[in-house]
Amino acid sequence: MTSLFSQTISNSATAILMAPIALIASTTLDVSPALFLITVAISASTICLTPVATPTNAMIMSAGNYKFVDYFKVGVPLLLIMFATTILLVPVIWPY
Repeated sequence: MTSLFSQTISNSATAILMAPIALIASTTLDVSPALFLITVAISASTICLTPVATPTNAMIMSAGNYKFVDYFKVGVPLLLIMFATTILLVPVIWPY
């Protein structure tokens, strides 16, 4: 959800929105909050699916003469790689 939200609104706002939900989920599951909060922080930074995710993406769109669909072509595989890497490495680096 965090990655999807960060495609349309600011990644800072997304992290602030999702952090309390992640904190409550971690305490309910009796798991270290660091796992959930680090995952939220990383997911909020995955801004590669749309040009509206950040001003930088929008500037590159006009300068490079890209289309909206070009972001999906590159962004979907990149997002999947980031998702898999996050799911695999966060529990290893921050053990619960």
